[in-house]
Amino acid sequence: MEDQHERHAHWGCGLCLCEGLSRNPECLLSYLLLAIHNRPNACSVEARGQALRYGHSSSRWIVEWNERKVSKAMAKDYFESGHAYCMKGDYDGAIADYTRAIAISPDDAIYYDARGNAYYSKGDYDLAIADYTRAIAIDSNYASAYNTRGHAYCMKGDYDGAIADYTRAIAISPDDAISYYTRGHAYYMKGDFDGAIADYSRAIAISPDDAISYYTRGHAYSKIGREDAARRDLERYEELK
Repeated sequence: MEDQHERHAHWGCGLCLCEGLSRNPECLLSYLLLAIHNRPNACSVEARGQALRYGHSSSRWIVEWNERKVSKAMAKDYFESGHAYCMKGDYDGAIADYTRAIAISPDDAIYYDARGNAYYSKGDYDLAIADYTRAIAIDSNYASAYNTRGHAYCMKGDYDGAIADYTRAIAISPDDAISYYTRGHAYYMKGDFDGAIADYSRAIAISPDDAISYYTRGHAYSKIGREDAARRDLERYEELK
């Protein structure tokens, strides 16, 4: 059995790999797959420790505690593995692992949201919307899921559906500049340039150094003939970009 120094070495290795995700996601993926393979043994050791700590002598308690820990830990490992696949651009691999995480922990909204993001990245907007909807059904205050479902509606040309979702996201997180920007984009695509300008302006008020909001507001101003305002926004965009 590995000693304390070996366990610390493995833990440190995991931290290094996690920190290096953006640099080498393939290495992290290999580590996560190894963690999934070894997880039951690690959790068995922890279960025995918990039983001794709290005075439980029943082997059945240890088995039940271990099963709960293994399930929760393995779902998280599949989730992290799915993220590593996404970083590599392997969305099918990501979807497969997110699906495994969901099978283990079907009441965790973040797993549906993550799988929805992978479907979205593939261009499967209907499947993405279905997963975002499941995430929202589990957690009705999940602002991120409303936002990403709004993106999917936009990609399908359903701008009213997108605006409704962005509005819900704003109600939950009223200081999120991105939600105002994306709702402004949906208004712009509908041809409601006044609505777009209002939302781009709110985004700028929250995040005044965000260049893209000036760029899009400038174009919206141009659409309604306010060329001076358009020019000022596009000049500000050039300064910030």
